[in-house]
Amino acid sequence: MPKEKRYARKTDFSQALSANLITLQKQSGLSQSQIASIADLPHSTISGITIGATLNPKLYTLSALARVFNKSVGQLIGEVPLNFTGKTLPILDWSSIDVEKKKININISRDTKYISVTLHANNQIFAFRVNQNISSMYKKDTLIIVEESNKFLHLDFIIISINGSEPVIKKALREGHDIFLESTSHNIPATVYNSNNSYIFGIIRETRF
Repeated sequence: MPKEKRYARKTDFSQALSANLITLQKQSGLSQSQIASIADLPHSTISGITIGATLNPKLYTLSALARVFNKSVGQLIGEVPLNFTGKTLPILDWSSIDVEKKKININISRDTKYISVTLHANNQIFAFRVNQNISSMYKKDTLIIVEESNKFLHLDFIIISINGSEPVIKKALREGHDIFLESTSHNIPATVYNSNNSYIFGIIRETRF
């Protein structure tokens, strides 16, 4: 990325952060010193962000400030509206799905993008960005909202690893007592679901093309 574009991006980021911090400060009635004390941050850090002089604050700093105002980091940096009352989810890469450890790794950085949802779920939910390398049914940069659950229904789309393979998206089909997994890629036949050799990472609850 050209130096000019990188600088412009940092400038936009710092301006959004500064404006939101000023707004939250006014709404809360807290002084900069009080914010610094609650967040356990130096007063100079709060001042630098407020005037837009801090172009690259640490994730620890952003998280601490977000907790002061009961907001998400996404709201603080302008990715999600400050008045949003639903849930904000980080958009994870497909590589965040760890087959070996059977878990989803949530690695957040300053460049992490967020998505807002009003979806109700009983379990933890995640947002993933997928492409046609994962499944031919999705356009490039499709976003999916996934609930961490293995309780799927007929016609649900699930993220599953079979025999320790890379996770794929399958469509669950129930026929009597049998369950089949239909591929979302072309020319791959359906297979019988076997819970003994499969691990389900989650159920797709929402798709945004």
